[in-house]
Amino acid sequence: GSLPLARSEIVPKAVLALLEEAPGANISIVDGPYEEQLHALLHGHIDILVGALRFPALSDDIEQIPLFDDYLSIVTGSHHPLAAKSPLTTKDWQSLKWIAAKEGTPARKAFGDLLHAICPDHAYEVIECSSLMAIRGLLINSDRAAILPARQVEIDVAAGLLAVNPTPLNDAPRQIGYTLRKNWHPTRLQKEFLCHLEAKSGH
Repeated sequence: GSLPLARSEIVPKAVLALLEEAPGANISIVDGPYEEQLHALLHGHIDILVGALRFPALSDDIEQIPLFDDYLSIVTGSHHPLAAKSPLTTKDWQSLKWIAAKEGTPARKAFGDLLHAICPDHAYEVIECSSLMAIRGLLINSDRAAILPARQVEIDVAAGLLAVNPTPLNDAPRQIGYTLRKNWHPTRLQKEFLCHLEAKSGH
């Protein structure tokens, strides 16, 4: 299972590395919101869930293994008038229209905490969206902004489609890792996948 707004490049890289060793392996990558993925994990429909960890854990029957800390940046379309401006003034912040993850997610909490610290009484216009492909389309085709991990959009930045604003956010890191069922015993192939997952994340 791969959460929608995780730095999910580690999942395809780990899968491809595993397939070099075991080209006949049958692998399924499932995308979806956390609650849906957790239910699938607890009922044995998936075995490994990769993405932002939840604290406290939402079930006593899971084990969460951190891989790295994730930091956020302001991301806009490359054409955005504030794409390269730093630092942003209070007026700049108040002028931004946002795309954010849905309520109840770590990404939305980080978004809310950052904006509240800068302009506590300002009401922002927000589109809720947890699909990275949809967020990408919205940013490219509008003057909206999102708060995302910079590495998550590095391909689009290199292509000149998106921009990462250089303003530091001083945000608290989110822990990204993987979640397993307690007392789950991986197969040899699954153990190899977890080794690749940790290697690709720099763990």
